[in-house]
Amino acid sequence: LALMKSTRTGLPVIADDHVAQSEGVRQFLSRVSPGSAVPEGMHWVYQPINVAATGELFGFEALCRWNVPGIGDVSPEIFIQIAEDMNLVQVIDFWAMAALERAYPELVKRGGQIITLNVSVQTLTNDHEFFNAVDRLLPKIKGARFSLVFELTETSIVKNQIDLSASLTGLRKRGAKIAIDDFGTGQTSLSTISSLPTDIVKLDGSLLQAERPDLSKGLLELGMSFARLVGAKVIVEKVETQADLDLAREVGAEYVQGWFFGQPVDLRVSPKETAPG
Repeated sequence: LALMKSTRTGLPVIADDHVAQSEGVRQFLSRVSPGSAVPEGMHWVYQPINVAATGELFGFEALCRWNVPGIGDVSPEIFIQIAEDMNLVQVIDFWAMAALERAYPELVKRGGQIITLNVSVQTLTNDHEFFNAVDRLLPKIKGARFSLVFELTETSIVKNQIDLSASLTGLRKRGAKIAIDDFGTGQTSLSTISSLPTDIVKLDGSLLQAERPDLSKGLLELGMSFARLVGAKVIVEKVETQADLDLAREVGAEYVQGWFFGQPVDLRVSPKETAPG
């Protein structure tokens, strides 16, 4: 695999686990094309989002997971980046929409009011078929009084601002909402982000892990101020302790997301199978 990567890039490559994972994933994705079935081992789980003040369930974030045959669990940071490099991330986003169409009735039953889904800028600016899938799904979701939210990471908002803004405006006109994910970790200017239609700002969990509690609070308050300026609600990510929740409440965040309220729900497993004992 290291030799294959070296041949492909023209650069020397040292064989290690990361190279083995990356090149193995690349080999799997090289057999993917529009219309392909979801690869073996790829599925979606649903991380709860909770009301900060009360802890009650508010919604879910759809998260892609891939246990690659012969390789094992591969981080989305690895396989999504490879898919983008190979111009295949649109296919994964399309699969995610299909998974969500199957999952949302159960998520509604569990008390969810929204579902958030990461989507690539490549998809939003290039893939008309993805928008067709949105048009098919949104009426069903709105009929269930459920909101669909598309997330874009702060670092992904960098290239074609005009096309991206038009795409996001088109999604909003269809009835979807827009979230900026991982806010506080990227290098995108605030003026760039503020020019985009935004309904939710997700403050990255790293802001909770600053060296001093007062610094964490100050960074979260800056994010809250930005969200208020653009008229957006706030979700604080990676809330894993009571202290994290207390801080999110103190700065006035509307919602929180993290393992403090539970790990992602895998709908492939029945509640009986996941029950303790």
